[in-house]
Amino acid sequence: MLPNEAREAALQHLFNDPEGFSQWLISKPEIQSWLSTLGASSVDKNLLLQSLIHSSFTNEISFNCQHSERLEFLGDAVLDLIITEAIFKLYPDLSEGELSKLRASLVNSERLNQLARANDWEKVLLTGKTFDQNALKSHPTLLSDALEAFLGACSLSLGPEQTREIFSRIVANWEKKSEKSFYANSSLDIDPKGKLQEWVVKQFGEYPTYLSKDLANGQYEVSLMVKDIILDSSTGESKKKCERALAIKFYKQKEILFDLLKERLC
Repeated sequence: MLPNEAREAALQHLFNDPEGFSQWLISKPEIQSWLSTLGASSVDKNLLLQSLIHSSFTNEISFNCQHSERLEFLGDAVLDLIITEAIFKLYPDLSEGELSKLRASLVNSERLNQLARANDWEKVLLTGKTFDQNALKSHPTLLSDALEAFLGACSLSLGPEQTREIFSRIVANWEKKSEKSFYANSSLDIDPKGKLQEWVVKQFGEYPTYLSKDLANGQYEVSLMVKDIILDSSTGESKKKCERALAIKFYKQKEILFDLLKERLC
């Protein structure tokens, strides 16, 4: 992996100053591919290097090189503004207090760590040899801090508009892998199947069932069944998305669902 390769290259003195180091880093195919995925290929190479260096890595090299903490300070404010603007536009009916609570849930270290892992930060963050993959799992703030530092570097290098676009890609990559909405504002948005299951079990003493059938061209038809009664079906390329859509639909209409089931069960 790149962190191990960078430590080994430092020991072999393949670079002797920050400029040489940044040139070496930007030439690595994994870095080029990673930047391309994020739409950040034009970020300043020296700022990029600084954002990816954890303070522990500076012990591995024989020359002075800035680590990420100052950029992290800037990136924290940049991220706060991006998310504040996003939820302000998405939820025009929320009060100031509600917006503050939602923002806090989106910028905590656990949520940012999820974003960072979905975008392979653990493969590019340069740490000292004491921080292997297991150590990164037990120190989730390392990756969340690195994400903030990167946004700080993007802001200085590319400006606010392009930084927003890059963060949108980071979010989109997470949403594609998790099949959830990053800006979700309720437990229903976050876990609709769980909410529907909880309600159905309470009302009818049974779990809802999702039946899937393969269709042509990679499509699936998923049906929602409660008490051996098929309520509705959804078609799409993802079974999980179909299940989610059905759960949201019927949880929001649970009073109608209750009357419907009672009528059919009589």
